[in-house]
Amino acid sequence: MTNLKNICSGCFHRVIGTLLFILSTPVMADILTPAQQSYLAQEMRAQIKNSSDFQSIRAEWTEAHKVAEFLCRPVALKMLRNTLPDVDKVFLGDGKNGGLTLNSPSRLTGTGQYRTGGVNWVPFEFSCQLSPSTGAVTGFDYRTDIRAAGAQRMVPGPVSHLRATIQ
Repeated sequence: MTNLKNICSGCFHRVIGTLLFILSTPVMADILTPAQQSYLAQEMRAQIKNSSDFQSIRAEWTEAHKVAEFLCRPVALKMLRNTLPDVDKVFLGDGKNGGLTLNSPSRLTGTGQYRTGGVNWVPFEFSCQLSPSTGAVTGFDYRTDIRAAGAQRMVPGPVSHLRATIQ
């Protein structure tokens, strides 16, 4: 009887601990409106050619990451190229599903980087405005003079070119 009491006591403490953890974890509901979700899915299907990639991204990426990649990033690239023609790439977020906050159905904020000249990465903070009724991007603002504590430069993939000299 004593062993059973000790075993049950341990179970009780584990169950209580698990319940406290579950209750303390914030539950994030989808923030986007049905119209925005529909528009996002449409844009994802247009940009992702492989159906298994589409299913994987839809299931695994956060809503903020999907909005950043498929709605805000194309607008950011177009806007940056209008003012800085040598911009060839734009990344929104930190490359790990972080650095992005979907504040409301009408606003995504975060950090990102753009590349100029094929090698120079410039970090920036941004705000991407969305239409709750259509899902389309209605504005994109950024600033490059960020001095965030712990900000790191993300350099995706190889960006330096080596030239061998044969003698």
